[in-house]
Amino acid sequence: MVPLEVRQRHGWDDGTALVFTDGPDGVRVMSADEALAAFRASLPSGPSPVTDLIAERRAEAARESGP
Repeated sequence: MVPLEVRQRHGWDDGTALVFTDGPDGVRVMSADEALAAFRASLPSGPSPVTDLIAERRAEAARESGP
């Protein structure tokens, strides 16, 4: 159980889901929402590989179907 003063400091409600990660600098605790935001921020920005793949497939289909 996380002490009330710690929950209040971080804005966590009593039922907030927490994520614990163990790294080289020690254990980090964050809400599930904070963990999701951190994960999304760690993803490379720019065009999505899926978008690129769809564009390639459409171009290939257009070449195969002819003029």
